[in-house]
Amino acid sequence: MAGAPGESGEAVRHSDVALLRVRRLVLLLAGLTVALYLGGVFHYLRTDQASRLEGLESLARDKVDSAAENVKATLNLFDFALRNARIAVLSGPDELEFQARLIMDTLPEGLVYQLFHVGPDGRAAYSSLGPTPPNYLGDRDYYRLLAATRADEDPLVISNPVLGRLSNKWSVQVARAVYREGRFAGLVSLAVSPEKWTDTLRHFKIGERDVLALVNSDGGLVLRTAGLGEAYGRKVPPDRPFLSSTDAAGAYDTRGFGDGIERHYAWQRLSTGLIVVAGMSVDEALAEGRRVRHLVLAGAAAGTLGFLAAISGIFHLIGRSAGAARRIEENEARQRAILSTIGDGLAIVSPKGEHLFHNDAYREQFGGPGAHQTHVIVDAAGETLDAARMPGFVAARSGTSIDNLTLGVRLPDGRLRWLIAQARPLFHAGAAYPHGAVQITRDITELRAALEAAQISKLAFEAAGEGIVVTDSDGAMIEVNPAFSRITGYPRQVAMGLKVSILSVAERGSQALAGMLEVVAASGSWEGELPSRRQSGEEFVAFYRISCLADAGGRVSHFVVLLVDCTERKLHDDMVWRQANFDALTGLPNRVLLTDRLAQMLRRSRRAATMVGVLFIDLDRFKPVNDNLGHAAGDELLRQVAHRLLNLFRDEDTCARLGGDEFVILLPELREQGNLERMAQNTVETLSLPYRLDEAFVEIGCSVGLAAYPEDGEDVEALLQFADEAMYRAKARGRGVWSR
Repeated sequence: MAGAPGESGEAVRHSDVALLRVRRLVLLLAGLTVALYLGGVFHYLRTDQASRLEGLESLARDKVDSAAENVKATLNLFDFALRNARIAVLSGPDELEFQARLIMDTLPEGLVYQLFHVGPDGRAAYSSLGPTPPNYLGDRDYYRLLAATRADEDPLVISNPVLGRLSNKWSVQVARAVYREGRFAGLVSLAVSPEKWTDTLRHFKIGERDVLALVNSDGGLVLRTAGLGEAYGRKVPPDRPFLSSTDAAGAYDTRGFGDGIERHYAWQRLSTGLIVVAGMSVDEALAEGRRVRHLVLAGAAAGTLGFLAAISGIFHLIGRSAGAARRIEENEARQRAILSTIGDGLAIVSPKGEHLFHNDAYREQFGGPGAHQTHVIVDAAGETLDAARMPGFVAARSGTSIDNLTLGVRLPDGRLRWLIAQARPLFHAGAAYPHGAVQITRDITELRAALEAAQISKLAFEAAGEGIVVTDSDGAMIEVNPAFSRITGYPRQVAMGLKVSILSVAERGSQALAGMLEVVAASGSWEGELPSRRQSGEEFVAFYRISCLADAGGRVSHFVVLLVDCTERKLHDDMVWRQANFDALTGLPNRVLLTDRLAQMLRRSRRAATMVGVLFIDLDRFKPVNDNLGHAAGDELLRQVAHRLLNLFRDEDTCARLGGDEFVILLPELREQGNLERMAQNTVETLSLPYRLDEAFVEIGCSVGLAAYPEDGEDVEALLQFADEAMYRAKARGRGVWSR
């Protein structure tokens, strides 16, 4: 009996030791769980920030690529104008004045102050603004540079902003040299408004703290979207990589030399030597990340406090059940239940690699514990990871902690599940070597895929050069990208909720955008050009590509509309076509278009068995007008002749100028020779009436040669040759007559 109290005390002591061990184990597991959980949170935040910075680099490259294409297009427009002006300088003052008016009317309004010509003596010789006051420009850098070049080099020079001595306005000079017989003979230049040119760069969507700039090869600032007025006459710091590099493009990080804002910069060098630079604010790029960081940290803090509160409750229960083995077992079972229901995979591993414990989430992640797992494990590089390199086993053997190790689990169907693993060694009190380790793995597959997909989709949507519109099934806009606002003039906040049909010029019919949505709903897609209207009311031509999205029931739920402004391309095509087919002085068809139309008339006449008449007109006594009154009077006389011919003949007839004072009239679908002869007589009489040139009246005549299909020839060349020869027979008869 004496031993009973001792045995009881011994039992109590053993119970206290067991209770202490349980408390230590729970505290250790709780600490490891919190540590691993917080480690995972901070790893996610670091990964998120790195991803945003990576996206910022991609965005900077996209912006500089888009801006570079815009600048190259603008320079091509300037270069085209300068080449025409240079030819006009060599042709004479009248041609230069004509080309200057054409160039200034063609270029975007306000973009160019003036076109001017500087002679080989360095003095201003011509300005599109009017009479040129004395102004010496031979000391300008761009003049000295072009004066030192050879004709085979022929560079396009873009100056740093210069302050006009007479206008007192800043301008960027875009200039080309004029050469006579291979020698420098002055230059032609466009004085470009820096503010207007900069406005074209602002069309690329950039943040308030972002910047787009053009820099010359000497470091001079040509344009800058931020603080342009302060940039005049300034140069970028000499340490900028693009000043010393020979690469065509690059990137770097630094603070802006004017405002101290930290940015990621991307740059691209153009063939002219200009460097396009895009700087994206790091602070703005990370602003959303900081908001996410605050939310994640707040959630992590709340979760940690909740977990610690749960652990405190467990300790409270253990304390209340001191000395009761049953309650200790219940508490152990409760701990196991908690660990088993944790969403992250958890395993306790011995130094031999045996699994002492694992929860359901771990089994689901790896297809089983330890030696029984069925799934192949790979590292972040895709290399197979054997059991000896698993983080729990490494921590249990080495006694070192493993943080934020990325693992890939290859599932039986070939898909990869991505995990973030943490491991902490477990030590007995006073022991030098661990008796095991706890490993926690979190599934980040969906998070990783969602972050990548969201980032890619957002960048593609925001940076797309085409306007993109998403509408509901009724055609109401629910999302637009920046390119849409740039093209149509509708800001995003204004466009939301409006029908996409507001862009359409036509309300009904084949050119109505609303009608196209009905076509797409039936066929699935449509593309083509439609006349459209911007928010300002300005009309433009747009190319549309429209498709629809269906819900699970097969009903149209959304429309996706892509649009591109093709107005400039169509205007350019029309201008090129007119230049190739019409006479620049009179506006009449030239020889090329005349030949094409005559060929078409002959094909129709063969089918309809009708005649085609040709009148070949040569003006009499035209040369004395040129010699006595000047070329300007001669040009005006030719324009009046063209006007009389257009009024004399039908719309279906063709009046053309071959060059000089020669004109040709094509008369399709004639029924008899008498009609052709009457028109020839009317032509002689009409062109013989007096003409008024300023204050003078002049009288000329004309000689007309007639030819008719099929009697005088069956093809274009034969008819024109017969009419030409007939015209010379008319001149031989004394002029002022017509002849066959």
